[in-house]
Amino acid sequence: MLSDLEALGKRLGIVTAENVEENAQKTLDHLATLTQPWLFVYDNAPSPDGVQKWLPTGAVRYLITSRFTEFGTVARAVWLDRWSDDVTAEYIMSRTGRDDKSGAERLARRLGGLPLAAEQAAVYLGPRPSITFDNYTADIANFIKRPRSNGTVGDYPDTVYIAFQKSLQTLEAAKDGALALELLRICAFLSPDGIDVGLLTLQSSLNCLPPALSAAMLDQIRREDILATLSSLSVLNRGIGPGGDVLIFHRLLLEVVRDLMGEEDRTNYGAAALLLVHNALPISQPDKDPARDTSLWPLCARLLPHIGSLEAYATMAKTAPLLGSLLHYLCFYLTVRGDRKGALLMAERSVAIARLSAAEHPLALAARLNQLGGRYRDLNRLDEAEAAYRESLALEETHQDDKTEVAPVLNNLGGVLLKRKQFVEAESLRLRAVQLSSKARMTKSSEYGVMLHNLATLYDEWARVPGEENRNAKDQKYYKQSLSITLRARGPRHQSTAQCYKSLSVMNHRRHKLREAVLDAEGAVATM
Repeated sequence: MLSDLEALGKRLGIVTAENVEENAQKTLDHLATLTQPWLFVYDNAPSPDGVQKWLPTGAVRYLITSRFTEFGTVARAVWLDRWSDDVTAEYIMSRTGRDDKSGAERLARRLGGLPLAAEQAAVYLGPRPSITFDNYTADIANFIKRPRSNGTVGDYPDTVYIAFQKSLQTLEAAKDGALALELLRICAFLSPDGIDVGLLTLQSSLNCLPPALSAAMLDQIRREDILATLSSLSVLNRGIGPGGDVLIFHRLLLEVVRDLMGEEDRTNYGAAALLLVHNALPISQPDKDPARDTSLWPLCARLLPHIGSLEAYATMAKTAPLLGSLLHYLCFYLTVRGDRKGALLMAERSVAIARLSAAEHPLALAARLNQLGGRYRDLNRLDEAEAAYRESLALEETHQDDKTEVAPVLNNLGGVLLKRKQFVEAESLRLRAVQLSSKARMTKSSEYGVMLHNLATLYDEWARVPGEENRNAKDQKYYKQSLSITLRARGPRHQSTAQCYKSLSVMNHRRHKLREAVLDAEGAVATM
């Protein structure tokens, strides 16, 4: 939703910030000043809480579709009634080109006025003139009497379940139908609102898909044949997204597909879908970080919607480590894009998953807790941030063989204590972080420069406390060291270098060293 609002702002030429929340708000603020009519559609909102803050005002009107009923004062609820038997019968006759009105009315009564079931019935009956409306009515009546397979959890009427089941049986008998079903089973664990075809054709996908399906996806002719078969049965729509061709499914269809699988298939196909998304991102490459490499942002944005489906439907026992890793990675993306609440949600889920295997992988839990502490800190929830950092530190101290790896969490915990004005403990932690980084021969790295800068910030804050003015020399010393190291590591055209210049300028200005303040400020501007 926020990305869509931001994209609209870009089209209107009013978005300039890198913070997605700020850009979304700018878009809404701009539209509130206009007088011409606009309509916003918020599709498939899970609850009023998710959209209430982001609803337009002024001349703009909005429509929310949802399966959630309690929207209170957010919107006026309008129930979408089922079709009457007459409308359903007319629709089925029109779609199939038949004039058996009495048979169509009997089928309509059995379908219960559900447009989705009527659509599937018409698609099935259209090319089968020998199967009458009454034949189909009797067939679905027999289907409904049968108990559903074990493990079914979908919340849908029996007629929808049966109509889709018959369409899937038809699909299985079609040319390349078995491969089309394989594709549907993978997609059943992804977001129904848009699955990039490119995701299915990546080199990293080859080991995730069943071999025959993988080969078919790489063959453009066969791939198009499979997708055309799915489209002909009205189980697939196709669209164009930011990354190219996308597949759009009805969410109830995917519920039926999952319910028709056995427990083993649900486990295996869910794991394959998760691996597909996981492998599409360079998670295992330390130099590929969305916090630093903006070229990864479009890919992260396209894959992010699949997280909810994977977490809801993929079997946790088999997929927990991969899902936790994916959440951890995408949390960096949401953080740098300015979606602080979304980033916190990702971090909390990542930690919850890491706790499941904490005994075997304590350092993985430590890393996730360190990230969670940062997200709490961003929202100024300092008690929770401190608790997360201290738990992470305890795990690192106990299980980390290379003690230099403890430096980041020491530095971060020191930052929380600095916000609380607990200078003595904050100094102890940040000095130790600097010493550990120095021992690791990181003295020429940008990370070491950051730690020196953070230590200088501590002394800068501390020196403002009455009676602590003697800290002034230390903050100046570490700010200058940080600038020197950052210049060597990052060069004269990097934001970190500009930040070092800026910190020195602010410090000198506060101490009335105006000439030095000007020179440092000019250095910051020139760098930017």
